[in-house]
Amino acid sequence: MSFDLVYILLWEHVNLPLVFSQTFDQAQKQSEIEGELAPNSVSVWVMTPLRFYFGKKERSMLRNLEHRCPGIKIQLLPEISRLNNFPLSFFLKYYRRKLLAKSIVFHFRGEGTLHHFIKQYTKQTTDKFVVDVRGFWPAELLYAKGIEDVSDIPNEMQKRYDEALSALKNSIELSDGVITVSKNLSVLLHDISPSLGKVNIVP
Repeated sequence: MSFDLVYILLWEHVNLPLVFSQTFDQAQKQSEIEGELAPNSVSVWVMTPLRFYFGKKERSMLRNLEHRCPGIKIQLLPEISRLNNFPLSFFLKYYRRKLLAKSIVFHFRGEGTLHHFIKQYTKQTTDKFVVDVRGFWPAELLYAKGIEDVSDIPNEMQKRYDEALSALKNSIELSDGVITVSKNLSVLLHDISPSLGKVNIVP
């Protein structure tokens, strides 16, 4: 099977403690695979607010990552939130056209990343989406407010909870594959989307 592998991140992910090892180093390992399961190319695309796109600090970090992971292509894709994330859609189309394999596998860190991505990108028939669900974020919203019982959600939080739950369900159903970090989370995902197939667990 001929495929290109693209990891998709939001800018806010880049400075998280484990992202370098969980995404960039993992992408580098994927680029070193040989044989029939080896991708043609491996990339990491980071959807990046324009104010960071030209920053010296950010460009220095990019050069360090390129040195650390020489087998992958790292692209910052600029966007301006007040302009409906323009010009992100242009850059997504541009870099997608440069991928020449028969199939493109997009790996998303979190359902929020996929949700953001599809606002600016139309899935093609040769695309495969894999979403890596890192936690049950609808519940995290409640826990952050000290709410532990989903049957007793205040009115002001109910809308946010419902929106987060809907975004998670939609992302799962848009995906061709789902990865998560634990068996318990896998069970929750199947409760949300009973038609969901196998969930791969990667602690």
